[in-house]
Amino acid sequence: MESRGTRPGLFWYPLLSLLVAGLSFAVIGPFYMAIDGWIYTAQVEQMARGSLVLEPFSVALRAFKPFHGWVGSLLVPPLTPEQSLQLLNLAFGFALPFAGYWFLRELEIDSHSAFWGGAWIVTGYPMLKYGLAIATDLGSWVFALLTVALVLRAMRKDSLALLAAASVVGFLGGTVKETGVIGLLFGGFALLFTAGARPWKWTLVKILTLALPALFLELGLFAYLISQGFPSFLEWFGLNSEWYPTPWSERLFMFVGVNGSAFHLIGLFALVGAGVFLAGQRSYLGQFPVAYGFALLLAPLPVYFWPLYIGRILYIQILIVVPLALTGVAWMASRFPEGRQQTVSRILYLAPMGAAIALFLLAGKGSLFDLLR
Repeated sequence: MESRGTRPGLFWYPLLSLLVAGLSFAVIGPFYMAIDGWIYTAQVEQMARGSLVLEPFSVALRAFKPFHGWVGSLLVPPLTPEQSLQLLNLAFGFALPFAGYWFLRELEIDSHSAFWGGAWIVTGYPMLKYGLAIATDLGSWVFALLTVALVLRAMRKDSLALLAAASVVGFLGGTVKETGVIGLLFGGFALLFTAGARPWKWTLVKILTLALPALFLELGLFAYLISQGFPSFLEWFGLNSEWYPTPWSERLFMFVGVNGSAFHLIGLFALVGAGVFLAGQRSYLGQFPVAYGFALLLAPLPVYFWPLYIGRILYIQILIVVPLALTGVAWMASRFPEGRQQTVSRILYLAPMGAAIALFLLAGKGSLFDLLR
């Protein structure tokens, strides 16, 4: 097995975030308004005026996701709404690799591998393509990673307070984007899958502690918005299903293609890691519990039912793809003589980052499907 050595310093993370921001700004622009950007800009404008209204309807539909409007409006003035959103996304971009590192360390993945996992997350193709544009998914990735990390620490320390904190963080993630609540799904699965290790009443108390704060906060938000005449999340999801009535055959093609572009080499490494994991050879990355692995696999499943597959939605699969990919790298490097393992692993760690940047530069403002067509 490869000797890990000393992990690289985490000071590399801000430099990687600056690299991603620079590339994204150079190719797409700092205020890329495609997709949902103008909607959230309008939300910031309305909240800064103190008058969130029902028009335009596209803005009213996003009222149940008010995080960027809340926080962005506090920065206006001196910043413009666009600048406030970009500053928020920059802040999330700098936080993302640290959140990823903490998440991986709470999975008991060694610090050296966890460092590279965080580097993969922040340099991913969806980060370059969507994260620093004003599409606002980036914050949901951060909140989901933080929620999972808090749940894992709460389970290790047997702490109800940390579970309650995870619940609030998961709620906040949902006010950014729907994928922000997926960390709570992980927590529910993880508690159920490990229920045999504790009395069932204690498991029930933990599940309620994780679920109820987020549920009450979300119901309170929805009740207020509906009382003011705003549409609900279900109405918004139904409209999206009508707008994108894609045949299943085409959706399957899009699913494979978008996942391929989002994860590319990391996805291939994850397939290797899945084989290693299922074969029970988890010693390559320490004690990676089987229950946690299956919880991480199941938690992102709701994104498969989304009406349209795009990388910024499917990227939340980093929760399972990255840990498995790190397992795959560790196993592949261990196949080489001990004197070459460090060099091989370094190449394998760096290759996905180079591939993501290359794919982004090739695609530019279009998509990778545009290149194939």
